[in-house]
Amino acid sequence: NAENNSTVQTFSAGDLVINEIMYDLEGADTLNNKSREWIEIYNPTTETVNLKNWTITDNSGIPVKITGNRNLEPGDFALISISNSTWAFWDEPLGTLKIPLGRQIGDGLDNLGDHLLLKDAEGSLIDAMSYGDDISQFILPGVVSGHALERKPDGWDTNTAGDWEDQFPPAPGT
Repeated sequence: NAENNSTVQTFSAGDLVINEIMYDLEGADTLNNKSREWIEIYNPTTETVNLKNWTITDNSGIPVKITGNRNLEPGDFALISISNSTWAFWDEPLGTLKIPLGRQIGDGLDNLGDHLLLKDAEGSLIDAMSYGDDISQFILPGVVSGHALERKPDGWDTNTAGDWEDQFPPAPGT
């Protein structure tokens, strides 16, 4: 039915999404590779959103807080990683908001499966996703080592595995 294929999605300030994740770098699941992992958050809304005190939690249950005023403009991406040194390995657009956490996300993004919970400063769940052997949100297979998982199109969120696809090469900030 052509009518069902023309779905239009509308957004509000609570609609920020986990848009892309890089968790399985080529090679073993090592501390060195953990320092190169990242998460991309996308703002599909028409409002600037301050990410101060927002948290990201993986299946370890250890929340990591975004500190400082980090304003994510409408239509822009925020790249979240352990430190700014992560970006020496990637080719992201100049001016992309980068948020170094000072520590890994939870116990690190597990190559075989994990989930991510994005919560605002009040603790409200804004977005969640899971992949691999973690099926807490939905069943989404993992990707080949060196690839990323990305929403297609950016910001599309039906809370299903159908929002995601394998991305190679990874494209942080685009």
